[in-house]
Amino acid sequence: MKKILLIVAPEGFRDEEALVPKQAFQDQGFHVDVGSVGVHIAQGKLGAQLAVDKDLVSLSIEAYDCIAITGGPGAVMLREHPCMHELLQSAYKQGKLLAAICLGPTILAKAGVLSGKQATVWNGNGQEAKRLEEGGATFVDKDVVIDELLITGNGPDASAAWANAIINALA
Repeated sequence: MKKILLIVAPEGFRDEEALVPKQAFQDQGFHVDVGSVGVHIAQGKLGAQLAVDKDLVSLSIEAYDCIAITGGPGAVMLREHPCMHELLQSAYKQGKLLAAICLGPTILAKAGVLSGKQATVWNGNGQEAKRLEEGGATFVDKDVVIDELLITGNGPDASAAWANAIINALA
């Protein structure tokens, strides 16, 4: 059984970017753990609450086939959290599938795992594409971008397509 770590901000994750993929992954028989920092219940921007299975600060990612990061305004906190950088660099070195949506790809960029890759991001404020490029990525203005073991999505409307790309990559 494939295992996915779905990472959400403790507060302010984008609800549909967590709930839609989580349901799709479970419908395909994948085991999904929700990971966050310092909370037992994560709070979505639109009111959803998700039970957190794993604290990212003390997590070993060896058991997971995919690390998937949701966006939303709370993702900014994760972008600056040192445990995220270590976790993503370790996953990248181990050849894990890395996926991120909305503001999540900026976390990948900050961790240094997008260098030389194509990626998308929510760019509604005109600044996030620059963050990807500062991390060495080439910004592509599409709903979902796949570059080898990296799958990025550009926002809430791409949640289902992003989830399907992850499912297909793990099949």
